[in-house]
Amino acid sequence: MRLGDWAKALDHDVRANPAFRLRRLDALPDAYRNALRDAGLNLAGVFGVLVADRDSGLADKVVDEAAAQLFSDLHRPAPLPPDAAGRFAELVLDGVLELDSVRGFVSGPLAYEAVVEPQELSAELDRLGQLSHAAVNYAARLRLGEVGPTTGRLYFFNRVPISPRWARAFPGRGAVQDLLSGPALTREWVAGFSVSQEPEWLWFTRRDDPGRVDLMAYKLYVSPAVEDLADTLPVLVEALTRAGAKRFKVGPDAPGLLRPDKIVVHMEHVHELELIAATLETALDGVRPHGVPFTANLAGDGLLSWGGDPHPDAGPMGEGFESWRVSICRRLAEYLTAAGAAPLTRLTPADYALARLALDGVDERTFAPAGLVAPARPDALVASR
Repeated sequence: MRLGDWAKALDHDVRANPAFRLRRLDALPDAYRNALRDAGLNLAGVFGVLVADRDSGLADKVVDEAAAQLFSDLHRPAPLPPDAAGRFAELVLDGVLELDSVRGFVSGPLAYEAVVEPQELSAELDRLGQLSHAAVNYAARLRLGEVGPTTGRLYFFNRVPISPRWARAFPGRGAVQDLLSGPALTREWVAGFSVSQEPEWLWFTRRDDPGRVDLMAYKLYVSPAVEDLADTLPVLVEALTRAGAKRFKVGPDAPGLLRPDKIVVHMEHVHELELIAATLETALDGVRPHGVPFTANLAGDGLLSWGGDPHPDAGPMGEGFESWRVSICRRLAEYLTAAGAAPLTRLTPADYALARLALDGVDERTFAPAGLVAPARPDALVASR
């Protein structure tokens, strides 16, 4: 989203969405408040809830005191107060406020279309950015109309279809572990770390470091072409050992290795990510990339990319933890679903979904995790030595 485009929207009158009714927290039924607590919501900063009309298609929204006051002040159309300008796009796109336009008062995708001109980003995108945008356009064309299935299509975009060839090559954990085996693996690594929690992965942890993987903020994705896996996996283990890596996981069978995010290295600090990425770039020189959508490119045209996980409480209320890629795909699915139901005429659902994601603080060109220090690219590190 080009948020600067929203400056001209401040000249429009806005109003509180009449589909909502503001209810103070202390006026809500005990069962409603208990349900919010059971969903993991801290009620300390909650003023109330905007309760949506049943036939509106909108979800109830929890609001703090400032948002509740703004909603009340705009019961009648008026210019937006200057002190609310920072939240304007969020409140309008989420349907709390409506914007006066040639189509009447609108919110969500229609409000975005009313004030923003489409812009071509393709020239600014690297290969992973292009893959990510292709995934969004693909999911938009499907028009599934449901968040769950759309999330899945986004998350597994660029996965290689399973075939008898790959099912024979990677039939299960034993076959994959045989490809990884070598002196370094036997000497330095223990298999099976946290397998009971994530059976879809084959985990390895350093023998001398029993730390917890859930404390590691950074992820390095290693995404070789499937055809190169047999030659790449032994080299990968040797390189990770030299670089001092502590945790990594590998898809345990054909479905796990055919997904683009087939190998993930976990790290605590950005300097670890930089060191390991630089080591792997040299060790895996010449390996063809597969490429993980919704991750930030580091080297090898998508062979190495990075990401991280949001705060454990950052997922949907009551849904528990979600990884960075799942978080990106779930939000994009929500925005595509909303835009697909709106009668857009100039913009596409994909335009809106990417714009709304940018409002969340995600760079829609690189998909680098918000809130984490970005690593230097391996080639930049080598040049600085």
